Amino acid sequence: MGWYLRSFPSERTLELLVEEGGFLYDSDPCNDELPYYTKVGGRELLILPYSKVYNDTRYLLNPTYGSPAQFFENLRLGVEFVCDEVAHGLGPRMMTVGLHPRWSGQANRASAVRDFVRYVAQREDVSFMRRLDIARWWNEHHHEW
Repeated sequence: MGWYLRSFPSERTLELLVEEGGFLYDSDPCNDELPYYTKVGGRELLILPYSKVYNDTRYLLNPTYGSPAQFFENLRLGVEFVCDEVAHGLGPRMMTVGLHPRWSGQANRASAVRDFVRYVAQREDVSFMRRLDIARWWNEHHHEW
């Protein structure tokens, strides 16, 4: 129901998604933190950006995470900031957390994921959602703001 190529979509990817039909969203762009709509072939297509801000690839890319605690702290600070924006009436927010089994799936690094899930589970103002769920929610509610 959604599209995500991971890297380097072609210049015709959006047109092909619309031609094929049936896609609720495209997640190829990394240009924003919030969903938005774009016109493609006379149709509106929902873009659910795949932000790489909160991504475990930083274990390998400079500046790197020195420990899982730094990755967890980055995620926690992100949640707190986004929730503060919502609390001040700035509308819904989305935070993409990118995880890879080969990095965060290692026993020593999995602690950051465990701690983050526990932290978020304690908050009543945050929920985990699949991209498909976000797309459906956004399509139903975007007119509210």
